[in-house]
Amino acid sequence: MEDPRYAARVLQTFMPDGRLISIPAKNRKRRVILAWLAEHFRPAQRYPESTVNEVLGRYHSDYAGLRRYLVDEELMQGRHPPLLASLRAEAGRRDSRRQANVI
Repeated sequence: MEDPRYAARVLQTFMPDGRLISIPAKNRKRRVILAWLAEHFRPAQRYPESTVNEVLGRYHSDYAGLRRYLVDEELMQGRHPPLLASLRAEAGRRDSRRQANVI
């Protein structure tokens, strides 16, 4: 879990108007942004790829890059085909991170 003050600064820097101006290059900052984006999905619910793209596209034009980072950071899980997304419930997770599933 990231320090809330640090997370707030990162969000303000990279999303001053509620839209992501760029995807952070540094992993720690990018992880803050990705965790914030992951909160826009309900745990244990499946989402079609088009819905995931639409939600991520509200915040940055490179929704595919954001989706890939979410998978890479294990906040989302991907399997093909078809590409669907859902969030995993936190129950039983050792580090209690919220994790999404792209199935």
